[in-house]
Amino acid sequence: MITHNQIKYNFFANKQVFSFYKELQEIEQEIKDQLKENQQDIRSLAILSQIEYKFKQNKQQGLQLIKQILQLSPQDLDARIDLILIQIEFRVGIKEDQLKLLKECFQLDSLYWRNFYVAGILYNSMLDEQQSRSILEEGLSHNPNNQWILSYLTQICSDKPSMNEITKEYLNQILKSDTYDSDILRYISYIYGSLKNEKESLFFLEQSLKLNPKSPQTLNNIGQLIRASMKDNIKCIEQCQKAIEINPKIVNAYYNMGLAYQNEQQHDKSLECYKNSIVGKKLKTPYQKLYALLKQQKKYQEAEFYIQKGMQLHPNEITIAYYYFDYLQKYSEFNNLRDNESFNEASNICLKLSKQEQNKYLYPYLTKVSNQQFF
Repeated sequence: MITHNQIKYNFFANKQVFSFYKELQEIEQEIKDQLKENQQDIRSLAILSQIEYKFKQNKQQGLQLIKQILQLSPQDLDARIDLILIQIEFRVGIKEDQLKLLKECFQLDSLYWRNFYVAGILYNSMLDEQQSRSILEEGLSHNPNNQWILSYLTQICSDKPSMNEITKEYLNQILKSDTYDSDILRYISYIYGSLKNEKESLFFLEQSLKLNPKSPQTLNNIGQLIRASMKDNIKCIEQCQKAIEINPKIVNAYYNMGLAYQNEQQHDKSLECYKNSIVGKKLKTPYQKLYALLKQQKKYQEAEFYIQKGMQLHPNEITIAYYYFDYLQKYSEFNNLRDNESFNEASNICLKLSKQEQNKYLYPYLTKVSNQQFF
């Protein structure tokens, strides 16, 4: 059981961690009082900027304070890292600029632990899980006791059932810590969820939410857990709506709402949510959901549009390729286009992807279908 003394707020400035065991309002007032005495105190400006963008979801004020820091100290590393985190969180800017900024961070200090941490978050936001895990592992080799790197790395590993043993090993290391902040608590919750321990997952999410009640990620994760494990679609929708009110660009919340509305047989609302969830090209699964729902409603042309778009954006995603294959299979049956180039391409992609270890269960079926009907 986590005690009050184990939970704290952490802030980052001057390549140091500043921890507070008090309420956020007290911390904010203390920092503002310090800034009255010295308006150019970078530590106080950094802490205040992190309070604004992370705990109050005030992007503009956070950016303004970061701008002040960089005017006072153009080489400030933590300000650059915070700028990357804001861009990821609020989906502003382009990935090329974020990668350029990340490169500057490593040039300023190639071993600073927050560089590896934010790099892992950035590459994961770009759906490059392998690169994310690789750079986090490198960061952990330089900082073996760093809770943020270890926790985020474990979250990434927990997505792969084949890595369950290393996930459990890392989790045991994390739980030996005597202190937690809202981010680490959320990562622990995610890990427990991946390990199918919903009770612990919800507990750590609730602890995270107490520290940061305006966190759209935490609200969305609670909604997802309520829907998946408790089968309460209405409460899921309520939590996701709260997340979207705070940050309208949190695509995962739209997707979770889409699933909840679909469970409630409210298909029009579900379709609307799925369409909102693909803004920004991040999520993969909404495309197959859109295809299936639209096909069910006999909106074949629109169904084809979304599954083709999914294929273009995520050409190595087996499920999207399979649904596209499914569409073209049925399309060719009615239109005598078995030699259709797109059809053959889609079936070949499915066969190629299904040969991979994680998709080998599909291979026998696809081989049988292809041999019997199309080749």
